[in-house]
Amino acid sequence: MSERNVEVVGQLIAALNARDVDQYLALCTPDVEYVSPAAPMEGVARGEEGVRAFFSVLAEATTSFRVTVEQLRALGGDRVLALTRFTGVSQGGFPVDQPSASLYDFAGPNVRRIEIFLDRAKAQEAAGLTD
Repeated sequence: MSERNVEVVGQLIAALNARDVDQYLALCTPDVEYVSPAAPMEGVARGEEGVRAFFSVLAEATTSFRVTVEQLRALGGDRVLALTRFTGVSQGGFPVDQPSASLYDFAGPNVRRIEIFLDRAKAQEAAGLTD
């Protein structure tokens, strides 16, 4: 199952890069939680409504945005750690090039929770990994 989960995470990131919210949602549980670095201020995005709102904010805030996968790592049967880099340009013309990481929790074949980290060490700590 863990190899399939790694494939699903790759498909999820591809759907994000393509701005295909329907494909993204098809890979998630109906009650999916999306925890972004802005969650302490904005709250956790939940379910279809939350994911659609996230995609809308992304479109409004950027003229371009791309997540590049540097490494996908299965963590047992129901979690995947992705080491990524996001690049883009804000609506104001400011470029972004940020290393990042994400933890994906699965419920069966679909993603139940996604947590994004701008600090890879914190993501590895949250995943229970130590150097």
